Amino acid sequence: MVLALVAVFGVVCISRNFIVFTNFYLLCVTNYVTNMHHKKATADLILYDFYSPKKNDKYPVKIRITFNRARRYYGTGIDLSAEEWSQVFSSKPGNLSSIRDELVEMQTKARNTITGMPVFNWAVFVDKFYGKGTDNTLAGLLKQYEDELKMKGNIGNMKVTHTSRLSLEEFGEVKLNDISPELLNRYEKWMLGNGKKLTTVGVYLRSWRTVINIAIEKGLIKREQYPFGKRKYIIPKGSRRNERMLISKQELTKIEKHKTDNAFLQRDIAFLLFSYYGFGVNYRDILFLRNREIQDDVIIKIRTKTSNSTRSDPRPLVIPLNAKMKAIIKQFGSGDKGPDDLVFPICKGINDPERLHTLCTNFISDADKRLKKLGIELGIKASLTTYVVRHSFATRLVPIIGKEMASELLGHRDKRTIENYWTGHNKEALRKIQKKL
Repeated sequence: MVLALVAVFGVVCISRNFIVFTNFYLLCVTNYVTNMHHKKATADLILYDFYSPKKNDKYPVKIRITFNRARRYYGTGIDLSAEEWSQVFSSKPGNLSSIRDELVEMQTKARNTITGMPVFNWAVFVDKFYGKGTDNTLAGLLKQYEDELKMKGNIGNMKVTHTSRLSLEEFGEVKLNDISPELLNRYEKWMLGNGKKLTTVGVYLRSWRTVINIAIEKGLIKREQYPFGKRKYIIPKGSRRNERMLISKQELTKIEKHKTDNAFLQRDIAFLLFSYYGFGVNYRDILFLRNREIQDDVIIKIRTKTSNSTRSDPRPLVIPLNAKMKAIIKQFGSGDKGPDDLVFPICKGINDPERLHTLCTNFISDADKRLKKLGIELGIKASLTTYVVRHSFATRLVPIIGKEMASELLGHRDKRTIENYWTGHNKEALRKIQKKL
């Protein structure tokens, strides 16, 4: 009987212990899942006594940040002995009370910094905690990106970003947490109400999209807050006027045969033809073309516009030089033979990125004015500009070789359907395409 009671009592105890253990286990699992869901870092003060003490027998006090099982330690500038460490947070800190208050203030700042981050990011934490700060306005991020572009010498995109920032500042302050499709729709309506075109809205908002993506990468805003895309906000592309921007073969022959005593217009016509026979090569790529980029009568060049953005997957323009292009180089080229010398002398001797950008912009603008007048004189339907020849090349070539190959020849970055195109087309194939122009 006694043995039976003992056995029952033992089973009850074991059952109770099992229940307690099970509840404890479930609590641990729940806490773990909760912490992983929120992905919040923790900040704790510790005495960094992992190594030998300093000469004064003291150790540095550090803030330990723990996130996803990773730990990093950040200095406080305060050293304490083991004895002082045990005293500083006691009920009687004595003459260490001011140090305690300073440490508590730093820990609070670290915790508040973490709380204020939608998604924890180590680099952003360091910037905010040590006072560098990350501007929490969209205009502030645009300014940072603008400065970064200037430093890289990407002046064209820098100026677009600058203009879009000025427009935003006129519209009103936008905090990062205020970004939403509704806000973008309000901005579009405001822009149109101020006489701006949809094309301009699209140009500005592409700059916004870039810095918003950067903000997401840095953990400044949540990925779910991304305002662009299907059933959100679609950036407008503006209207298309293809039929008004195409030069016919007959019109191109008129331009080619036109005689003029104006030396500037002669050069404008030559560059226009060089661009056309060069598969619509961009004028800036012509102006920055160097001797080393011509090999065996073939131009092999990374586009000036995308030289920074395509470093991980550089795909050059490949353009055979035909007889007409060679004649243009002979007549209007610099004549310099060094590998790094420019083929054409327009930008010769200028190294400052902003001056180069201004010079190129003015060169193209002046050429456009003269070419438009020539177009009217020759009765050309399209508004004859430096850009229209690139568009004409693309429009005429698509029926011959298809969109994918035309896109490759134009140097477009987004070529998802033709990953290894150049391995399948040799120089002779390109020359045949050139003759069809």
